[in-house]
Amino acid sequence: MIRFEDATIILGRKRSRAVIAKNFTMRIRRGDFTCILGPSGCGKTTLLNVIANFQLQTRGEVLIDDVSVSESKHRLGYVFQGHNIFPWKTVRQNIAFGLSSLNMDEQDKNRRVNAIAAEVELSDHLDSYPDTLSGGMKQRVGLARALVGNPAIILMDEPFASLDALTAIRSRELLKRLSKKHSSTVVFVTHNIEEAIELGDRILVVSKRPMKVLIDKKIPTTMGADSQSGIALKNEIFDALKLNMDV
Repeated sequence: MIRFEDATIILGRKRSRAVIAKNFTMRIRRGDFTCILGPSGCGKTTLLNVIANFQLQTRGEVLIDDVSVSESKHRLGYVFQGHNIFPWKTVRQNIAFGLSSLNMDEQDKNRRVNAIAAEVELSDHLDSYPDTLSGGMKQRVGLARALVGNPAIILMDEPFASLDALTAIRSRELLKRLSKKHSSTVVFVTHNIEEAIELGDRILVVSKRPMKVLIDKKIPTTMGADSQSGIALKNEIFDALKLNMDV
């Protein structure tokens, strides 16, 4: 379980400082696919960065299974909005980077890379460089890099935001299959309400800064975005977000 307990998160200093969260409490259950929605600039990406120990909270605690994120031994994968893969490395080398902290021989690394490349449908492109790939393929490289080390937690920051509609749909279908197969805890930041309902086991809607949780809902597996209950939830989320926009 990931827990924010009375956490205060402040970015910057003095006049330029931004209070992202104050006495903020949030819990993400192990094995859940949790989607986080909130207004632009509220600090959703900062929450991911705190979980990843890239950004420290000022006060309070952020824990993974009751251990501080700064001391946790859990493996994390991170999929960025802009794919963030290395242009000078091949697809194989980019995916293998996800294994760089593990003590594995080359044969085992290649076996692991080949297996995950097949899962994300990139087996025929392992020797290609990123500049020859489409946007969707680049994002699949980033997903493979995050998954290849079998992480306990996968953090995803609007990974499909820059993709065209059809590619985004196919990417979501792939992610649903992979998340079920790998049984990781997924924390997925998005602005897309329908995407959150489609992918998530649970939806958290957060407010503008300083952040607080406005909606915390478990999503039944039978709920579709276009079902009566799905439409009602979309409207509830939309209204909450609309009231928390800085205009």
